[in-house]
Amino acid sequence: PARIDREDLIRTARHMVEEHGADNLSLSNLAVAFGVKTPSLYNHIANKASLLQAINTLTMREMMAFVMLKLDTVPETQPHEALIAAANAYREYAYAHPRAYLLLYASDDPEVLPDSTLARELALPIEERFVVLTGPEESLAALRGLWALMHGFVTLELAGQFRRTDEGAVEDAWQRALDVYLDGWQ
Repeated sequence: PARIDREDLIRTARHMVEEHGADNLSLSNLAVAFGVKTPSLYNHIANKASLLQAINTLTMREMMAFVMLKLDTVPETQPHEALIAAANAYREYAYAHPRAYLLLYASDDPEVLPDSTLARELALPIEERFVVLTGPEESLAALRGLWALMHGFVTLELAGQFRRTDEGAVEDAWQRALDVYLDGWQ
């Protein structure tokens, strides 16, 4: 049997989620991918819930790194532009990994969710840009609103709920919604 590395196991499982959806992920399918029997996977993961949590943690970490990479390209003195860059990166990541993105937000089960400190680590640098834009008293409310806007828009978009097919209409709506939202906080 192939030697199994936990990180390879998680990446392979996430790839299976991306290819076939989370509902089609099973430990037996994962075992087949590694050429082992299902019980041998329990040396690396406790159960399917812990596997889903590991996939969600990987997704959150990657999304954080991607968003921070884009956020850090804009000077702190330009909060509007930085927040646009972060939001665009968030959406771009979700598009690149749609099923993993949706899995990340599909459950409120603590056994499946990544550690809450990860979301906080992603949120704090974005909130710091809001402090510059809105002041410290309003930064958390502004952050939560942006998060709701981004997640709601991206989720609807990934589900194909924007039915008008005008050239660029969805992209224009995304950019306009971000600009109007951020302008409202200035």
